[in-house]
Amino acid sequence: EIIGEKFHLLFIEIPNYFVDFNIHPTKEEVKFKKDKPVFDLIREGLRNIKSFKEDKDLYLLAQQTATFEKDKKISNIQILGQIENTFLVIYLDGDLYLIDQHILSERINYELLYREFLKKGNIKSKKLKKKVKLDLSYTELEKLKSLEIDIKALGFRFDFTDRGVFLTEIPYYLNSKDGKNILIEILNSKDIILPLEKIIGEIACKKSIKAGDIISNDEAKILLENWLRTDNPNLCPHGRPIYYKVSMNEVRKVLGRL
Repeated sequence: EIIGEKFHLLFIEIPNYFVDFNIHPTKEEVKFKKDKPVFDLIREGLRNIKSFKEDKDLYLLAQQTATFEKDKKISNIQILGQIENTFLVIYLDGDLYLIDQHILSERINYELLYREFLKKGNIKSKKLKKKVKLDLSYTELEKLKSLEIDIKALGFRFDFTDRGVFLTEIPYYLNSKDGKNILIEILNSKDIILPLEKIIGEIACKKSIKAGDIISNDEAKILLENWLRTDNPNLCPHGRPIYYKVSMNEVRKVLGRL
């Protein structure tokens, strides 16, 4: 017991997919799968500290939650525009949303690719106009041979010749440079089994709209429609938040309208 010290309570409500429940055999301990989104949530709570005089307790209230109601309808969305050719601004059910267009596009593409893989057992590939030679070390070559079937399922094809190994096909959504780089990353990783979700996430990232791309309202509407259909509308495949929400009630309060 610490005499004279004040204790504070922080209540956080987050989706169950933020938490890893399997680190302890009796479930006595859990951990966050992604630390940064939770850290950001706590930091936002600290910025919005409020004191209740009636019981002299201090509560930390996080204005920004890590959940999104999946029953939102595109007809309720008002597209306000684009900032810095990077962030979409929308009004939805009493809140403003600032949405990172790349992360939004990445989430959509990831789920489309992942569903395609689960349904067909592979990712569609395309032939390269010119074969790309792969300068592989002995270790990389052996790994390519051992994981050949799995790597082919991801959309990569290659020829083993007397002159070396040549990349002949890549996932349909990539250009030759990105295709080669992702394949080299796979061969350089220490993973014995392919981290499927991570690789599909990398392919989705390369395929997605970038920061700096100009998007029309019609294009934004299509993105948002697809966003509302995703299984996880909160985070990109790498765990970054897709949007930042600002309550209009908070805006009214700050500006003396509430």
